[in-house]
Amino acid sequence: MGGVSGAIAKDKLGQLSEADQVTLVSDDATCSEVVVQPKQHDSASLSEQIADLILQENWRVLQFNCREGRLDEVFRDITKPDTIKEGVQAA
Repeated sequence: MGGVSGAIAKDKLGQLSEADQVTLVSDDATCSEVVVQPKQHDSASLSEQIADLILQENWRVLQFNCREGRLDEVFRDITKPDTIKEGVQAA
């Protein structure tokens, strides 16, 4: 997402009633990536809350995904491409 710092986005997303855990994956001057884990297994209401917050705050969102699974599985999926790149560069 753009137009907001990752720290501010993480804080605001963490205030959502359906959000359990918020992880700031990456944050630079142009784009931030945040993963939000729902309190309940069903993430539909969390997705609605996130969409409402995006509109309310007028954030520029480049990609918005709902992923099934546990946070550690999702985080591993997100970071796996970076790990593969680093392994190739080190070889």
